[in-house]
Amino acid sequence: MHSHMSLSRAGRANASPADQNRSTAMAGDPAETPGPSFSSHPRANLTWDPPLPAQLRGHGVPRGSGLWCCGSGPDLNLEFRSAFPGWIPRPGEVLETRIMVPSSGPTRYRGRITQCLPEGSSWRFGTVPLHLPYSLAKALSAWLVFTAGIPPAEAFRVGFPLRIFRGRLDFRYAVTREDYAQVLELRKEAYTRVGKVGAGARPEDMVFAWDNASRILCAFHGNVLVASAAICFANSEDDVLVGESIFPGNRFPGPIPPRRTMFEINRLCMHRGYRGGDVREAIFEQIAGVFLESGRDWFYCLCDRFLKPIYISLGFDDTGAFGTCLGKEHYLLRAARSRASSGAGMNLSAWSAIYASVVMDRTIKGYFRPRLGEWPGLVGRLLLHPFLAFRLRRAESRAFRAKLSKRSRKDLCLSGPAQSYGAMPEAALRASPASGAVREAF
Repeated sequence: MHSHMSLSRAGRANASPADQNRSTAMAGDPAETPGPSFSSHPRANLTWDPPLPAQLRGHGVPRGSGLWCCGSGPDLNLEFRSAFPGWIPRPGEVLETRIMVPSSGPTRYRGRITQCLPEGSSWRFGTVPLHLPYSLAKALSAWLVFTAGIPPAEAFRVGFPLRIFRGRLDFRYAVTREDYAQVLELRKEAYTRVGKVGAGARPEDMVFAWDNASRILCAFHGNVLVASAAICFANSEDDVLVGESIFPGNRFPGPIPPRRTMFEINRLCMHRGYRGGDVREAIFEQIAGVFLESGRDWFYCLCDRFLKPIYISLGFDDTGAFGTCLGKEHYLLRAARSRASSGAGMNLSAWSAIYASVVMDRTIKGYFRPRLGEWPGLVGRLLLHPFLAFRLRRAESRAFRAKLSKRSRKDLCLSGPAQSYGAMPEAALRASPASGAVREAF
């Protein structure tokens, strides 16, 4: 899906010549782009096409009065375009509007106007948010990423939350050469970024002997591979799992359970452009579903010291064993089936955030059947799940509001005449291209 963006001077310099010419033409001749269309400004951080309609709210201004949300500066300073002749936006005014974006929550936005400039028969102005609900920020983020085709990293850079991917990614196993080629490319990029392989590594260097015997789970956003993980099963006592290969004798140290009860994940990688969201939770939720469906009792994995706290928060225990893998020290972790199936010995909120939904889904569909001893604890936790999910959403909303309030309130700078229309003479205001009845501030 096509989208047009202007992402600072550096982003503009990297754009194709055709895009630069189109942007220059649009910015240089605003009279040819009246109404809801927008022009590209090298100093604006993010613009999108098509713009989102908004309902202007205030005294004497009818609803549906030609207002569009067309971009965002840093710290979610939303940018608007108005083609309503009866209203001239002025710096310092408070804009109250309802942005028409699909959302299950409130979509009312209130912001203080910072700078204005005329463009043909319309006005373009930036705002500093005074009231921006978390549900609206998530709805805007989801619309940008899944409808307008904006890269998630660019939306995240200007402040949009990215906890929008759970339930929206396409999961499937790698079954074609094209899928496997994307997996190798993702591994190379991820391992190069953290220093597990050198900068000169090639995608074919990322082929591992266990890939043929593994199920490689892939998460796709459109045609983009977002994350992948290899899942291994031991089918006999002679099989060697990936994690065992770094220990003496190709065996896990210490006493281990029967090999037919073991389940392992390895080579978990994530696209760097999707960091900062909930992709990690989304793919681990799917892996947990595969683990529960398999009927295995023990879940093993290797991780480095940076990911170790994350896995422990997901219910894994540190076995105390460690070895060297890809030139870095890795730790052997494992989790019992009861951690995922009923949350035994695990924090209630953490279990509800990751495992509750997948347990309910697999149980309802008949893919997973809890054991007799797991039912008492499972039923109690599932009854508490709606309340805990509400608490989690409220905590995320509070964190978003706190982060938004701490950000510096820099005005959104637009290209064009460096003038503040709040300081212009009234005669100049009335003579401007979008002049009309001047309305007092809200």
